[in-house]
Formats: sequence, C-alpha cells, structure tokens
Amino acid sequence: MRTTTERLDIKLSNADMFAQLMKANEYTVRTLTEAVQLVLIRKRSKASINKSTIGHLRSGHRNTVNHDVALAIAELFNLPANALFTPKLITVTRDVPKKASK
Repeated sequence: MRTTTERLDIKLSNADMFAQLMKANEYTVRTLTEAVQLVLIRKRSKASINKSTIGHLRSGHRNTVNHDVALAIAELFNLPANALFTPKLITVTRDVPKKASK
C-alpha cells in the first residue's frame, strides 16, 4: 500500500553565505551548534541539532533543516529566516506495509 503526505522542507539558500556569516559572527561549528541548541531549549522546541548538521550546512553537503532550527540560526545571525532559508511544501509518497488481518 502506498501513502502520500505533504512535508515542509526548509532549505538553506546559500552555503557560502552561511559559512561567511559563521565567520563574521565568530562561530565555529561547535559554538554555533551549542548556541542553536540553547535557543531551541529556550523556545521549548522538540527539535535538536548536532555538529555534523551544522558542518554539512556550511560545506553545502546538506541543505535542509527543521523549521525550528532554521528560525534559531536566523535569530543568532540577527536576520529574518527568509534571508537564509526557503520553505517548500513537497509531496512524499511512501510504501507502507499492510497490517496482518486476523
């Protein structure tokens, strides 16, 4: 059986600009990760972040993040979220195994 749902993807617009903002704000991967995590805790978000995600965003290897993470990063850089990230609603189709009938 196949199921279709919609998902909101938040994509980083420009990895080079992200890296420059990190440098200009004197963030390392570790310090930005810690700062984002503190913002998420303060806002009582269930989202979390790790160093590899920040590193992959900076290198361009990854370009999507959770909505709350995007807002936290933008807040730390003192920018509106849409200056760094672009939301896009996408349709996802997955195969779901049938439940066994009794």
